[in-house]
Amino acid sequence: MGTGSYTCKDYREEMMMLGLQKRLHDKNLSDAERHAITKQIKEIKKKMGMD
Repeated sequence: MGTGSYTCKDYREEMMMLGLQKRLHDKNLSDAERHAITKQIKEIKKKMGMD
C-alpha cells in the first residue's frame, strides 16, 4: 500500500489476503494446499508493501 491513497485494488488485495488467511485454519487442507496459500499470502503482502 505505501504512502498513497487507499484504492479499490488495495481493498481487493487486502480482502483476498484475509480470505486466504482464514482458509489456513481449515484442518482439512493438505500440506501442498497450505504451502500454496502461504505463498499467495506472501506475494500479496509483498505487493502491498507489508513484507
